[in-house]
Amino acid sequence: MATADPTANSHVLHRRRTTPAHARSDHEREAGPTRQPLGKHRQPPPPAKPPQQPSRSADRNGILTLDADMQLQLSPCHACHARHRGICGVLSDEQLKQLAGRIVRRRIEAGRTLQADGEEPVACAILLHGVVKLTKTLADGRQQIVGLQFPPEFVGQPFASESHLSAEAVSDVEVCSVPRTVLEDMMKAHPALERRLFRDTLLQLDQARDWLLAIGRKTARERVAGLLHLIAQKVNRSAEGKDAVTGEQTFDVPLSRTEMADFLGLTIETVSRQITRLRLGGIISLGHNRQITVRAMEQLLEIAEGGSTPAGRAGGSKAYRW
Repeated sequence: MATADPTANSHVLHRRRTTPAHARSDHEREAGPTRQPLGKHRQPPPPAKPPQQPSRSADRNGILTLDADMQLQLSPCHACHARHRGICGVLSDEQLKQLAGRIVRRRIEAGRTLQADGEEPVACAILLHGVVKLTKTLADGRQQIVGLQFPPEFVGQPFASESHLSAEAVSDVEVCSVPRTVLEDMMKAHPALERRLFRDTLLQLDQARDWLLAIGRKTARERVAGLLHLIAQKVNRSAEGKDAVTGEQTFDVPLSRTEMADFLGLTIETVSRQITRLRLGGIISLGHNRQITVRAMEQLLEIAEGGSTPAGRAGGSKAYRW
């Protein structure tokens, strides 16, 4: 039996490697590029190309920003609940792209000040998570909480040369911060954004009037019930994306007893007594730390409003506004 020549295959491979392309047969040309010989003469594969990075360009201030067509895709704006429920809801995708390149997403620890009373406001913010308290301070250091803000509310004062109150985080918060001048230019260019901020300002004015009524005329029990109803509505509505929250609700109160007393114009002891009364009445239950469960939302609203729920309105469908 004849043995195979060990050099035959290597001769064929060598011949195929050195044969010019124009000299190959039609079958060889259709088969594609010639195979490389195995062994020590085999060439390593070319290195993989690094992933393509998003194109960037420098703005007039030298700050690197993403190109416009990449901003909305890479930013969290398209998946943010404030995209539709906050002031950004009036902006088109193209307008949001313009804003996204100048927005900075920040996390701020509890107790830190977002804006101090008397300072020039250089930026405004859209509140994404957490709670902010608005305060006024007298010359002798006495302080009054004049408002609370919840997601996705707007924090700041456009067109103001000086801030007339302080904004402080009462819990860990996350905001989208935008330079005040950028926001002012967008308001001039997009009337829908200006109208939305004007509407929100009027709503805050209504809330301030409700707060004055509570301080001037309501009992301690009504004030505490109103505050708990407000927090239950705002905190859980932000998390669930609903206009109003009904049924049993569990949440963490962002304010300390001292802050609750300051906001309501009561003493700490009075706030504690009223919370105990609501617990003994089966309207709320207390959990660990600051956790509270509202077991009877409609009854809590009835107490907050100083009487029976008005006819023709489903109980608990309207948030207590201050």
